[in-house]
Order: sequence, then structure tokens, then C-alpha cells
Amino acid sequence: MHLSDREKKDLLNLPSTFMICYLNGFDDAKQKLIDAKHLLKAFENPTVYISFKEALRILRKMKYDKSVE
Repeated sequence: MHLSDREKKDLLNLPSTFMICYLNGFDDAKQKLIDAKHLLKAFENPTVYISFKEALRILRKMKYDKSVE
């Protein structure tokens, strides 16, 4: 299956999009991001997987900050 240039660009933004959705109250967005891990890791552009790891790192940090309060 080949992706168009637009689809590849959308894939680059997918981790950030899911993170923003989760922060805006779409609780299942975080799980969908986690479920997409193997697809993002296998993608030809390594930047996609790096973005995935950064998004999860931010969400973890926010979780820990809330538990400290």
C-alpha cells in the first residue's frame, strides 16, 4: 500500500494530533495512539516514531505532575 504525499504528511502529525485530542477530553485518543505504535515504528520516516515517543513522554509527565498536586 502506497501513501500519497498528503497522507505521509498527515502521518507525521498523527502523534501530536492524538495528544491534542486527548488533552481536549477525548480519552480514547491516548489508547489509539498507543495502538498505532507498531505502525508508526515501521514507517519509513523515523521522525514519525520519534514524534510518537515525544507525545507519550509529554502525556506521562503531565500525569506525574497531576499526581504530585
